[in-house]
Amino acid sequence: MATRRDSADTRNPSMVAALLGRTHPGTVRDAWWLAEFRFRLDAFARAEPDRSVQDIDSSTVEKVFGHPAVGSIARADPVDSPHAWVPVRAALGLSPQPANTDVIADLRATENWPGASVYLPGTGLVYDTATASTRSLDIVDGLELNNVDRLLVAQSDHVDTVLSDGWSTMVRAAQTFITGLGSPGFGEVSALTTVVVPLLQRDGAAFGRSSRFEIESGSVTDAIGAAFISPGTGEPVSFAEALIHESYHNLFNMALDLHDFAEDDSREFYAPWKGTTRPTRAVLHGIVAFSAVMRFWRRIGETNSDWSEYADEVAGRRAAEVLGAATAVASAAALTDLGTELIEAAITDARLTA
Repeated sequence: MATRRDSADTRNPSMVAALLGRTHPGTVRDAWWLAEFRFRLDAFARAEPDRSVQDIDSSTVEKVFGHPAVGSIARADPVDSPHAWVPVRAALGLSPQPANTDVIADLRATENWPGASVYLPGTGLVYDTATASTRSLDIVDGLELNNVDRLLVAQSDHVDTVLSDGWSTMVRAAQTFITGLGSPGFGEVSALTTVVVPLLQRDGAAFGRSSRFEIESGSVTDAIGAAFISPGTGEPVSFAEALIHESYHNLFNMALDLHDFAEDDSREFYAPWKGTTRPTRAVLHGIVAFSAVMRFWRRIGETNSDWSEYADEVAGRRAAEVLGAATAVASAAALTDLGTELIEAAITDARLTA
């Protein structure tokens, strides 16, 4: 990922509070977006020096360049691979409209794009070459249910290329549940995830998981704002947990793009959620994400009597995992001041729950 990191030899209580789910994410989000937006525009200008966005409506530019896929494009050798920007040009209206045969010929000639459809980042639209028509993606509370974007689909070998029945309903139910918790920051952080790519539900037991229907999820460093989630059993609380988990990974990726948290990433520490050792940065990622999950279940236990016993058990288990990992990192990792502050705060929060 292109770095814009500043010195992290000073502490930042508001950033740490946001990363651990104590408060809203504005401190991290706003600082990151100012730098990221300029980076994407500059990358586009280098790849397309004759294309200008000066005369395009600013809301359109922000919508298109705010999309996770554009972040992926901007970091994928954009100057050497200008064809990757074809859908962005189309979305901005710098190319003829998608139905124009010249644009479609250009898209078809690009080997890296699927033949069946081409996604136009930020528009919620897909051009279907089979029917020579544009169709809309399903959008739920601002989340694009994306199953065709090559730059996102390529990150997983088991993307559900045909959205399953009930997907929209499940995502909507998860979003409603998160909002209903009324917890500081959860609604705002989940809103950072603007694209949800559905994963096929694989047999979790075959991959060493505790349940056949355990949800799988993931996010991508270069596509901040995207999340991959499998449906599990379709139960909204578990799906909401996965969405919160990946949204905090996205938030921490924003922070990592701005600041260093570790001076040396070569040391490895045991990550209880993985059952193996991981580099310092990966363990910090887990501490942030599972601190949020811990807080998520603790809030459920406080607000929903039907879930209280189970919620307390899960919150306690996640707190113990965070406490163990954070204590190990605190004792042996070479952290910046900001990294030390994050770990100390995570330990404090976990002890209150464990």
